[in-house]
Amino acid sequence: MAVSCEKKEQESQVSNVNWTPCKQGILRSGGLLDTVEVEFTNKGVQITHNNFVVPCDFTTVNVTHTFVNGVLNITQQGLPNQANCVCYTDVSYTINGILQNEVNVIFINGVQVYCYNDEIDEEQISRIKEKAVDTLVIGSNSFKLDAYLWRDFMPISPADGKPMISINWLVSTDLAKIPENISMVKQYVFYEDKIWVADYENEAPAPSLPEYKLERISRNGPKWGPNIYVDVISKIYDSKTNKYYYIKRKGVYVVRTI
Repeated sequence: MAVSCEKKEQESQVSNVNWTPCKQGILRSGGLLDTVEVEFTNKGVQITHNNFVVPCDFTTVNVTHTFVNGVLNITQQGLPNQANCVCYTDVSYTINGILQNEVNVIFINGVQVYCYNDEIDEEQISRIKEKAVDTLVIGSNSFKLDAYLWRDFMPISPADGKPMISINWLVSTDLAKIPENISMVKQYVFYEDKIWVADYENEAPAPSLPEYKLERISRNGPKWGPNIYVDVISKIYDSKTNKYYYIKRKGVYVVRTI
């Protein structure tokens, strides 16, 4: 199970980009042996991507990245991209100034290649799923979870779109004001065998938000989809009893904005 986890944008530079000439891919079980090695050094994080698919007319590999809240999103592209054929190259580079203890998850072209999380494992994820309910009852209050997730493909966005953003709402089912002792602390987004785990951002809700709703947002998620369905779980804290709860919303559609 792949876990996408969360630690704002930090300055870093790509250096020592190297690649091999076009070669034939190594076939294994009917597919290509596409491997990524991640190594942290005193300079930064070193990436080696074997059998990276490029256009057969490529003369360079362009590498760009963003690094926000512990999420390193890397985009690799062989250029120019005009030929109607592909080949394979081994590409390596270093992203300077990024330390291992600052990185939670690394994506290359939307695919997760590295994750570090010392707080969560598959057994814990299974327990969270078991505890998550469709309707959460705390004392005399009853709640539902609503969620909206999207990826931005507007013209100013990268060609492969911006990372996922998720807004979660905890909604009082009887439209009563949500008690001050109730808060939302963390979200879990599930897609196939992958998980995006993130603390909510410290952002003020919209002034027009009704008192029977809590709103929290998570940014800089993975580049899954869009046009897919995910399941969302929110971790809820009751400061009155010092207890945590989990509430879920299944089958949430990830929107593509253009």
